[in-house]
Parts: sequence; structure tokens; C-alpha cells
Amino acid sequence: MSEQDPITNTEITQVQLDTLMGIFEDYKGNLTEGDYLRGMNALCSLHKIKTRQALLTGDTWMTHADVCNDDDVFDDVNEIAEELAFELCGASIDDERIVPSGQETSLLSSLVNYRPTEGTAGHGVSPHILHHAQQFIYCRMFNDMFEELETVRPAVCECGWRGTQGNWDRHTNNVRHRRWVDRTTAMEE
Repeated sequence: MSEQDPITNTEITQVQLDTLMGIFEDYKGNLTEGDYLRGMNALCSLHKIKTRQALLTGDTWMTHADVCNDDDVFDDVNEIAEELAFELCGASIDDERIVPSGQETSLLSSLVNYRPTEGTAGHGVSPHILHHAQQFIYCRMFNDMFEELETVRPAVCECGWRGTQGNWDRHTNNVRHRRWVDRTTAMEE
């Protein structure tokens, strides 16, 4: 850390947690196993509180993976994402498709320009939580669009057939294709 970087409350708290951890480790032999475990559990709980507070106050930045790996933060973010998705498009992020095909640009624009006001999703919520809630929706939209793209993506078969990936299973069960497979297999033997 440079001289100009302020020490955050999160860093100060972490130093204190590390000190307590050291004391517990130093005196582990003098404590009963139950007391040692109670102390370590208390430290773990304080660490979780510190992490959550750091996210809410802006002292730290969590990645998408960090959010997904922290059950408490994940629940908070998911709740706001649900509210936001319902407000912007009347859907749940758990629906089959978050928006109908062709309406993705409109939702993306709404998300990019979203500013919570009193009575709307995300009002009074940490900007980090709102940011991650928007990311949840972006990820869901990306997955929906990718799935659709995989269905309409052009496909070509060695037998000469051309079509879309969505028709691939139907094509491979087609009598013409099966005859071609049989002829090709017979020629290779």
C-alpha cells in the first residue's frame, strides 16, 4: 500500500481479527477443545460480518464469483436482482427466458441507465449490491441469448445437409442421413 492509500476500516478490523487468531493459536494448549472451537467459531462469524460490512460500505470489492460463494451476500444480491428484473421487464431471473427474443436491447438499455429512486428496486441499497444484482441479470440474459444462438447457428453435415443447429437431432434421425452413414460405414470396412 502506498503512503497515500488510506487504511480502511476493513483492513483495521482484519488486523484485529488476525491478532485474536494468533492469541487463540498461542494459547490453544491451555484451552479446552470446546473453548478453542467456540473462540474460532466466533472469529469466523466476525470475519463474515466484516466481509459483509466491507461490501455494504464500499471498503472492498467482490467479484461475481466471490458473491456466488458467499451465501449471505448471494441472497441479498439475488433478492435485489429479482426485484429489479420484475420492475424492468415483469419477469423473474428464474423464468425460462427473462425477456422475449428481440427485447434484450431494451432491457440492457434499462439496466445500464437504471437509477433507483424511492420506492423502486435497489433504493437505499449499497451501490455494490445493486451492481452485482445487475450483473446477475446480465449473466442470465447472456445465457438466454447464447442458448438461442446455439439453436439458430448454422450447421453442416458431412452428408451434405445444411441447416440450423436446432434441427441437428432431427437431421441425424432422417432416413437420408442414416443411409449416408450406412454407405460410409460400409465403404470404410
